[in-house]
Amino acid sequence: MHNLNQVGAGVIQRYEPNINTDSPSLMMLNKPEEFLKENKVYFPVLSSGAVVGSENIGLNTIKIVAYPSPDDDYDGAALFVQPEKDCDPHDCVNVLYTPMRSPDSPFRLEETNKCRPGDNHLWTTDTQSGCIVCILNWGKSDGQNEYSMLHLQPRDGEELPENPEELIKNEPLVYSNMQDARIEVDIFKVLDKMIPEDGVKPESYAFIHSSEGFLSNNMETNVIGVSNDDSFSFFKQTSVQGTMYPKSVEPIEFLTWPER
Repeated sequence: MHNLNQVGAGVIQRYEPNINTDSPSLMMLNKPEEFLKENKVYFPVLSSGAVVGSENIGLNTIKIVAYPSPDDDYDGAALFVQPEKDCDPHDCVNVLYTPMRSPDSPFRLEETNKCRPGDNHLWTTDTQSGCIVCILNWGKSDGQNEYSMLHLQPRDGEELPENPEELIKNEPLVYSNMQDARIEVDIFKVLDKMIPEDGVKPESYAFIHSSEGFLSNNMETNVIGVSNDDSFSFFKQTSVQGTMYPKSVEPIEFLTWPER
């Protein structure tokens, strides 16, 4: 497992945006919570591609484009797009991307990388609609915090009903808890590999669930990390599936890693 604070060097051109511009990319970096309250985030280019071996983390240089929505009560949405070869460095940012791991992914139970902000400006993963995202904060190394991100889809199991529609309709929280429990079993299998009893422990962690909100209210969840010099600030953005209106944005709270 290697460190990704310099992943792609020599392969993907690196950019450092000009902080004096008012481009959507810079608005996202300078005022992330305010930007995310006004713009639902999409990143189709990222989710279509980059995978680095079993670590399942890729790097793209992208441009964030804000565009108007047809909804009268909504300002717009943010779309991550792959820039052309000669991207204007005022508008381009470097984005770490953690793909979602499906139940049949050969990498589902593999360790995932430790990443630093470095010159990576954002960190994203696929939109959640029943998945769980786990983030570990390993503390500082060489002056920068290191993090790991894992994103797992639900999988079937014997304890889940064959025809869950009635349970989802009448008891969405019960079904959500059953589904989450199965995902968490796999997450802890990965964490056991990454955190041996006599090894280095993370300082803190966060689990971002999405199943209950999706089953009860058709809510999607986006997780976005924004670089802040030596660390990432992570945000959770929710919205109704199929709409371009963010319903809520909140900083993701981390819990102290328990002593064993």
